[in-house]
Amino acid sequence: MTAPHGTADQYEQRQDEEWQRYVAVVPIDFYGMRAYNPGDPVPVSAVVESGDPTGEPGAPWVRREWVTEQAGAQVQSQTVPSPEPPTIDPAAVAAPPAAAAAPPPDEPSPDGTVITSSED
Repeated sequence: MTAPHGTADQYEQRQDEEWQRYVAVVPIDFYGMRAYNPGDPVPVSAVVESGDPTGEPGAPWVRREWVTEQAGAQVQSQTVPSPEPPTIDPAAVAAPPAAAAAPPPDEPSPDGTVITSSED
């Protein structure tokens, strides 16, 4: 049985084709909210090739004059930086040394009740 989108490589290729053709040249808003800033990739399926958008759900809505076509280059957003790998603090993830002191045991108080350590 074949997946509806083909193999993973085929799906990835179609995603690359969808997102690497157009780049916004002006700020583009969608119902009053910023959707794309200049330099951001814009999906092919959102761009109206000619005429006005139809207004149907899922129909292209970005005017062709709001984007520029890239010639096979990798498109990287100008406003959203590439994620950097997280910095891992070894002290936060390392196990305590074997010689670490154990938490104090529960001790009875002068009135006979038990004081419980909150270090667990």
